[in-house]
Amino acid sequence: MVLYSTIIALAALITQALAAQKVNGKAFTTNGGFEAAQIAQPLFFFASGSCYPQDGEVNGRQTDGNGQDNCIIKNLSKGCQHQIPWTGNFNTKGPQVATYYSMDYCSGDNTWRVTYNLYFRHDQGHKSDWEWVSVIWKQDGGDQTWYTDSIILEQDGNHVHHAWADFGTFWDDNDKLESGTGQLRNHPRIYVDKWHHAMWPGPYGKNRSNCATLPKFRFRMNDWYMFDLQNGNLASIDRIKPEWNYGKATNPH
Repeated sequence: MVLYSTIIALAALITQALAAQKVNGKAFTTNGGFEAAQIAQPLFFFASGSCYPQDGEVNGRQTDGNGQDNCIIKNLSKGCQHQIPWTGNFNTKGPQVATYYSMDYCSGDNTWRVTYNLYFRHDQGHKSDWEWVSVIWKQDGGDQTWYTDSIILEQDGNHVHHAWADFGTFWDDNDKLESGTGQLRNHPRIYVDKWHHAMWPGPYGKNRSNCATLPKFRFRMNDWYMFDLQNGNLASIDRIKPEWNYGKATNPH
């Protein structure tokens, strides 16, 4: 029994050791938590023809949304950020728009949650749309550092919790487009569905032109990606004023 417990404990330590770069607690409290936010910054994949995200504010002024697309293919990208010419799946880098991050400490389970928010001018059912993923950091009881444990994904009002190993992850720009999951590196790859912009750990290649499906069967693919560590597209959620009204979309501040 003692041996079994020891094996379990060692397995947990090995998992933590492999789970990407550990950080000191100051990474969450210094400079607005930018260091922690950058270390686990996600790469987002988008499907062709969808409404590409854009900055939720410009020079301190709220970006206004436009009309819902009502599941009409030609209206999906209407009025949204222009997508650059496609050069192949897993290869086309889209425009780098702001990813707004927030930092929250949860005393109930002793975790830090770094949430990454994207703004879209509309989705299938309403003007303006905010979607997000939240990276959960846990504390290593041995050296008191923090490591990436899991991710919560926003999916049409449902908040789905996934282990870090469920995602394809990578270290930096050099290996960002390697395929596979379970590598336990710094940056996760997130797939954004074509219709409602729900967040998923992997692609789904059917229903490219059909929005009338269950969420898990909505098309999502790696046609375009957004990730930029060098030039930096991370922005504090403080740029989004809490009093701004986005209609049916919830203000993430």
